[in-house]
Amino acid sequence: MFGLLEKYYTESKITQKAIARLGKAYGDIAFYDKASEKLEEYAKKYAGEKDAFDAMSDAVFYRKGIGDDDATNAALASELPHVLAQLFDQGIAVVERGQ
Repeated sequence: MFGLLEKYYTESKITQKAIARLGKAYGDIAFYDKASEKLEEYAKKYAGEKDAFDAMSDAVFYRKGIGDDDATNAALASELPHVLAQLFDQGIAVVERGQ
């Protein structure tokens, strides 16, 4: 079912949230490798979302927990520029709102 949702409705907000929830669900039942894959997928595809940073952080946490250091380092190296840009953009938005 999820495969069809992801295949035919790639731009849907429901698909977007389903990827994140699936990653969380895998983590809840201790399938940490699958959890990290889905959370990384969400963080990469939807880097502009507020919870993308948290998803990548959780993915790294799971990868470190199962001892997958190579994948952890690769994920961090590939996503660091995107995450920094996102944080910078969020900081600019806060400054513009005067908070």
